[in-house]
Amino acid sequence: MLRSASLVVLIFTAFDPVIAATPADSYFQSQWYLRRIQATDAWDINTDSRTIVIAVIDSGVQWQHPDLEANIWINPKEISDGRDNDGNGLIDDIHGWDFVNDQSDPSPKFKSGFTESGIIHGTIVAGIAAAVGNNNEGITGVSWNSKIMPLKALDDQGNGDMRAVIKAIDYATVKGANIINLSFVGFSYSAGLKDAIERAHRAGVLVVSAAGNEQALSNGLDLNQHPIYPACLRDNAGKKLVVGVAATDGLDQKTPFSGYGDRCIDIAAPGVSFYSTTVYAPDKSAAGDFFNLHYDGYWSGTSMAVAVVSGALALIEGTNPGLSPEQALTILLSSADTINQLNPDYINQLGRGRVNLAQAVLTSALTIKNRTAHFALTPATSGGPLVEITDQAGRVEKDFFAFPTYFTGGINIAAGDLDGDGSDEIIVAPKSDREADIRIFNESGVLLHHFLAYPYDFKGGVNLAVSDLDGDGKAEIITVPAFGRSAEVKIFSQAGHLLRSFLAYPENFKGGVNLASADITDSPGKEIVTAPGKGGIPQVKTFSKDGRLISHFIAGLKSNTSGLRVAAGDVDGNPRRRQAEIIVSHMAGEPTIAIYDFRGNRRQQWDAYTGSFTGDVRVLASDLNRDGFTDIITMPGPGGGPHVRVFDRTGEIGPSFYAFLPDFTGGVNGTVLLTK
Repeated sequence: MLRSASLVVLIFTAFDPVIAATPADSYFQSQWYLRRIQATDAWDINTDSRTIVIAVIDSGVQWQHPDLEANIWINPKEISDGRDNDGNGLIDDIHGWDFVNDQSDPSPKFKSGFTESGIIHGTIVAGIAAAVGNNNEGITGVSWNSKIMPLKALDDQGNGDMRAVIKAIDYATVKGANIINLSFVGFSYSAGLKDAIERAHRAGVLVVSAAGNEQALSNGLDLNQHPIYPACLRDNAGKKLVVGVAATDGLDQKTPFSGYGDRCIDIAAPGVSFYSTTVYAPDKSAAGDFFNLHYDGYWSGTSMAVAVVSGALALIEGTNPGLSPEQALTILLSSADTINQLNPDYINQLGRGRVNLAQAVLTSALTIKNRTAHFALTPATSGGPLVEITDQAGRVEKDFFAFPTYFTGGINIAAGDLDGDGSDEIIVAPKSDREADIRIFNESGVLLHHFLAYPYDFKGGVNLAVSDLDGDGKAEIITVPAFGRSAEVKIFSQAGHLLRSFLAYPENFKGGVNLASADITDSPGKEIVTAPGKGGIPQVKTFSKDGRLISHFIAGLKSNTSGLRVAAGDVDGNPRRRQAEIIVSHMAGEPTIAIYDFRGNRRQQWDAYTGSFTGDVRVLASDLNRDGFTDIITMPGPGGGPHVRVFDRTGEIGPSFYAFLPDFTGGVNGTVLLTK
């Protein structure tokens, strides 16, 4: 049996240092632990983690609570209509699920035999991790606006059946939780629980669990000698699967009830005297006390410490959405304050130390590559081989000619960090009417190197992508014929050495191929995405860096052979899932932008241009403002004005400008250039 890491009632008076970013919440001053972990200093750096989902698997969360409701997760694929809209076997699971009573409402139920601690436990935990911050209401969560996914797997006494917990973990994993909060313990090993947590771990979910509250023991439980679960779970190779959390007091000393042990505990966090959200049900009572408060205290236990850590991880990930879950955890652990001197009987037995949220968030913020996004733009046709480097408003910063000025065949252009110095190089290739001369320039337009991608007599043009395919910090150059030659994808080093090649489409197809590259499958390195040019069936393909076909799908109507453009980027910005989405546009016929996952499920679409323009729409994907969300940039091909547009992930138009004179109709090619 599993049981909640039971609430321990303690009264504690804590220190009150100088407050930095003080939220306007009524009971903030009662939340001493936020100042102990330097949360106010962290909030000076960032308070936004709205894309991060914390699954609270517990005794239920009163999701209608006024300080939680705005942060409650909503299942994007379910509506309240009595049907299983998302096909997962659960009807109307809009805000999670109750796996104890098999119903859609994940709130506590006040079933016969309920206890006060069982009823309120999940709601307390949810409030500590992510109550709405700075809303002039109640308390402040460690993370102000992360989403709470309430999953009831413990009953109203705080006890749980392993099958319900496993189902809840799998639900959270499938539904996109970034963090799973397990504020409960069990003393029996369960292979099924281990398997479920391994599935979550492989999916990029951080699982956080309690050290247990063995108050009957004067010093808590030595978990090295008496392991508890899930905190002590490891995979078959001995690697930890769960972030184990011990509890400390206001002096950074281990609480008498908290478990300890270097094999199971990764970090410590405050675990005493918490004032938090509680269940409001004024018609219900336990032992003569009515549930007539929205907030109450003061609660203690390793459950509380787990919630602090879950909220901290959410804020770290929200500060830098480019971090992998492992990187976020490493930052949390490495930034903790050492507390060995204050705990001489528990040297290195309380993990890496006590959470220091300010240092963790600062480290997270500083790991964002300090690079500025520019555009490198060139006329698609009839404008000569001019390359203009502009800011994001289209103001020209510098320009240069990529080929001799007499060449009017147009150029294709891409950018990427070939040498690993933090600034992109500019790579160009002729669009037509010139040998396949690949030229590499630095950000100032100085020619660094060039090489032939295809035989000298081939002059059908070359399409380009630049990407770090093998994850070594240096990008490779990917080429494919633009027209008139078999769709042979080639991958070159910076020096022009051919690394590998493969056919993207049947050998007899010579209509050209368009390219993109991104981390499509959330595996090491990046993948290559291809789309056929004119005359080809509109089949988008994803290949591994070695040329192995991973997936393919038809984008739109199979009869549409006008040709496709592709780009790829992490549109949903979920740091748990680094999979990029594939953005598709048409070379003729309609100005529609469509976003797909790599399996071909269409997520969204909109028109990039309006009016009579039905020509070639070129598309780029890049996080221009470094907020963790991919922006989608469109450029019209020949026949359209040089109107560059930037859209957010929802299709809402943002900045736009004319790349050249407004009456220029030769089309625009371009790329995003990142520089230090």
